[in-house]
Amino acid sequence: MVKKKALLVYNAQAGQAKVNDILKEITSVLAAEYQELTMVQTVEKGDGERICRERGSEYDLLFIVGGDGTVHECVNGLMDVTEPPTVGILPAGTCNDFSRSLGIPQSITEAAEVIKAGQTRTCDIGRCNNHYFTNFAGLGLITTVSEETNSTLKHSVGKLSYFISALQSLKKADPFSFTLQTAENDQRSGEAVMILAMNGFSLGTANFHLPESKLDDSLLELYIIQEDGLKLLKNMYYKTFAEDWPKEAEGIELIRTSSFSLTTAEKMDIDMDGEIYQTSPASIVLLPRKLTFFTNEAAHEK
Repeated sequence: MVKKKALLVYNAQAGQAKVNDILKEITSVLAAEYQELTMVQTVEKGDGERICRERGSEYDLLFIVGGDGTVHECVNGLMDVTEPPTVGILPAGTCNDFSRSLGIPQSITEAAEVIKAGQTRTCDIGRCNNHYFTNFAGLGLITTVSEETNSTLKHSVGKLSYFISALQSLKKADPFSFTLQTAENDQRSGEAVMILAMNGFSLGTANFHLPESKLDDSLLELYIIQEDGLKLLKNMYYKTFAEDWPKEAEGIELIRTSSFSLTTAEKMDIDMDGEIYQTSPASIVLLPRKLTFFTNEAAHEK
């Protein structure tokens, strides 16, 4: 059997001692599996995208060690590669939401074991204007949460920073006017405090998974959250991993669509996987089965 070449991209901002421990855990599980394992660190914002765009075609496998931001950058680089490598996410960030959607364990060693097992799924990838996302694109409350998450708090309490910031923001969400039209010609207009297009199933570690949702179903879950839906959303974050996320509830509309166009009365920032990359108006489309990821299907069957 011919062993494959693998590229491991890791985020050096985690701190050298932590990085050394992480890499030791990973290599103890994976190094013997491949003919070549090349490690490259990201130092500045944009490095992951550049590395994957320039070198992605040279490898059979890409391992990403980092959080949602690192995954986001790498995916944007891979979308320019004609024959991209299979991607394994080794979660080492704050929320690691897309890895949760793939069923990847949050322990680095256990995640490496999932990769070693070799189960994969070719997943849909979202595009907002000219930028790609794996997990979500949203505006309104979600951008406030992202902007107000204190970086010191984020590093000291990890995923709880998103939870705390969300709860704080729920008290002061400002409605905005919007108009949207889906690929199925469903037209909506009105006021909302957040519009959220989900490709993945996790947001700030809260579970948004619906029984019919798949990472390769060619459909986004589009949530329109009005002001009177805030209490329900707040309860959702208090429970974090609630299993009864409602499809229909007062103040929250859910539309499943392959694409939609969105305009707002005023230009608004759009958060994509935890960072601000675009502004409204926006054209958001889900591109079917674009990248293959290692996954643990059993995690969503329990």
